[in-house]
Amino acid sequence: MHARWRRGREIARAVSVGGVLAGAVGEGFASSRPVEVEAASDGLARGSAVLTAPDASSTFGVAVAAWGDWIAVGDDRAADGLVESGRVHLHRRSPRGAWPRIETISGADATPFDRFGATVSISEDHLLVGAPGPDGVGGGRAEVFALQQGRWVPEAVLEAPGVEPLDRYGAAVAICGTLAVVAAPRRDGPGLDAGGVAVFLREASGWSDGIWLEAPDAAAGDRFGTSVATDGERIVVGAIGDDDFGEKSGSAWVFRQVDGVWQAESKLLPPHGAAREWFGHAVAIDGTHVLVGAPRASSQGTSSGAVWAFAREDGDWSITSSVPAIDGRSGDWFGFALAIDGGDAIAGSPGRDVLGDGVELEDVGDGVLLSRLGSRWRSERREQIDWRDTVRLRGSSVAISKRAIVVGHLPVEDGPVVPGEVWVVSRP
Repeated sequence: MHARWRRGREIARAVSVGGVLAGAVGEGFASSRPVEVEAASDGLARGSAVLTAPDASSTFGVAVAAWGDWIAVGDDRAADGLVESGRVHLHRRSPRGAWPRIETISGADATPFDRFGATVSISEDHLLVGAPGPDGVGGGRAEVFALQQGRWVPEAVLEAPGVEPLDRYGAAVAICGTLAVVAAPRRDGPGLDAGGVAVFLREASGWSDGIWLEAPDAAAGDRFGTSVATDGERIVVGAIGDDDFGEKSGSAWVFRQVDGVWQAESKLLPPHGAAREWFGHAVAIDGTHVLVGAPRASSQGTSSGAVWAFAREDGDWSITSSVPAIDGRSGDWFGFALAIDGGDAIAGSPGRDVLGDGVELEDVGDGVLLSRLGSRWRSERREQIDWRDTVRLRGSSVAISKRAIVVGHLPVEDGPVVPGEVWVVSRP
């Protein structure tokens, strides 16, 4: 138990994240190790592949995103000649169903400790990458890349006015269609670390200047911008430091545009929150449905975690269901990360223990597949990852598209210094 809670503190560190080199890479430089494929009764392929690369750092998989045939993998401590400048690996599904690496990209004007790739988001032919830097160093940066003739080329650096050195600008990012959102959860604004998010629109002339959004009830320590999501019309923002139900109980806000002005539409809260649940640590939106993760909620044991589902009807948002994990246990941190694709979603559970060779291995982690029937959500199954792989804390980052379910991880400080790994289940 004590070891588990040490790992819990390692999981918690992700909260503080509350000329471009773009070289094509041959398939031989990265591996996509297939695992036995089994047909699933619900149509999802149970076969999996492990993505890794010999030139990756231990943070390969700290962030993942998926769209169509593409998967983006953040590796924010990789060194392209500069310490922890970071990079992003782009994998594309082959006709055989493998996911070879096609390209790696690095940030414009890269400097040491940029942590480029700490956050990633893909929408159609655009990729948004955050480079928030480490705690206490640098204000952060966000960059957009466009897919042109099979290559990802730099399109714009998204700059917002008034970014300060400790803001952690780029600690969460989201892009959909012509809308991009970049979070700065340590931005002061109405109070120290109240947080803020910058919104950008892609127009015929290029990307607009950033417009800052803040919570209407912003207060010091809210960390508004811990997480962000958008479906191109609305924006959801998590704030784990909000105190409506006690210290760091958390909240989430939904924003929409009215006559060209972004306005707060609703504040999302659980019906029975508690201190330090971190409601809003992860958010996801798809049309009239929003999911919010509270990884430290104790629905099935201390810090077992929970996901709350909300639906919009006649302009009002309301809770439709609380979604516990299948076989949830203390320390699972279910809901630490979320991603949604229509009626399916994936929730990360990085604190999950796994039994291997008769020994319980702590904090290996996994992902839980969720499905929606009407407006209610339920846990379908655990997408368990082969415990023999080397990395742990899997489920700290997740992604889902019509082609793949993707599970990344956080590095363990006292773990083996090896390239990170990302686990992929192909979908038909």
